[in-house]
Amino acid sequence: KALIVEPTTAAMKLARMQMTNAPLAEITKFYNKQVRRLKYNQNTLLAGCYSWILVQRGEIDAAFRALTAALKNSDDATLKRNHECLMNNRVAHFSNSGLGDAWYALHLEEPKVHMQRARPAYR
Repeated sequence: KALIVEPTTAAMKLARMQMTNAPLAEITKFYNKQVRRLKYNQNTLLAGCYSWILVQRGEIDAAFRALTAALKNSDDATLKRNHECLMNNRVAHFSNSGLGDAWYALHLEEPKVHMQRARPAYR
């Protein structure tokens, strides 16, 4: 077994567990073990990843509880926004895109590509 110290590495392992369809009990056990050792504001990526996994698996209430617990140790705007989305039953608006490149590096979601308009050609 590997010793996982950094929150980013723990989030990578969570993402890998999601991709291989690991049982939710195993994912929850790993998440709870990792969260215990984190200090204030270090849990942002890990909590965002775990709550996203729960939403994808249809466990909306568990995701809400996880975000509520995570917000006790963090003041991140993305976690607050996702917490409010779940509180108001707007699951479709749930997004971790505010975490930036660290979130997209996990390859759980693809970044939204903004289409550029073609410049009008003047003759």
